[in-house]
Amino acid sequence: MNMIIQNYNLLVNDYQLIEDSLTEADIQKKREILSSIFSILASCQIKPAQVKNAVLAHKLLEKTKCIQAQIVKLQSVESSLEAKEYLDILVKRKLKLEEKLHKFSKRKKLKFPAIKKKEIDKDKIYRKFDKYFYKIIERLSIESIEDAEDILSVQVKFNKFQTIVDVLSYIDNIDRSKLVKLRLYQEAFEEILYFEALIQNMKKFYKKEKLTEENVTETLELNQNILIERLDSQKEELIADCRAVILLK
Repeated sequence: MNMIIQNYNLLVNDYQLIEDSLTEADIQKKREILSSIFSILASCQIKPAQVKNAVLAHKLLEKTKCIQAQIVKLQSVESSLEAKEYLDILVKRKLKLEEKLHKFSKRKKLKFPAIKKKEIDKDKIYRKFDKYFYKIIERLSIESIEDAEDILSVQVKFNKFQTIVDVLSYIDNIDRSKLVKLRLYQEAFEEILYFEALIQNMKKFYKKEKLTEENVTETLELNQNILIERLDSQKEELIADCRAVILLK
């Protein structure tokens, strides 16, 4: 338990050091730190809502990261006036979100609760590990991963699994390379879903403005499908990498 409290306090300190920063790297880092903090608190039966301002901060960070990712993806294929017009819209949204996030960080500091010293039920955590691990296997064994909806379905189960792994990493000695591998899968899921958000929002924009611009969205869909096919081909590897974490027992 002392190790969990020690790591929790370090994470809180790391977050507070960059709380006001709006660089893309620090926004990503704040997202990761908050996720780890939420995982630890969950193991102590403390909900994210009990961290003052944390839920809203997390939502703002997620929205900002999503817009940032969409801009990068569109910049890589943007080749027409219509696409440039939508890119300008995204840039304006990004600036507004960053300003909102900046004001929020200045006015509403997160208030992290102290963790009371008590024993963590390791057996219960391992049971949850098994539960979510087999849910991932069940989902991946049913059918192939073919579209963003499938990715979202797997991601929901994987995120719950990752939450348990985060807690385990503070109470057991887990090879860091195993944790890095899981993080890469998490980033791959997000990458595909960022593509999906961009594609669907662009289609709505073109329909509303009565524009015809299929080349850009088709290129984005092609890039997205490449990532989906890659993940589908890595299903067995993903399961093996998830299983490898539990081999520490």
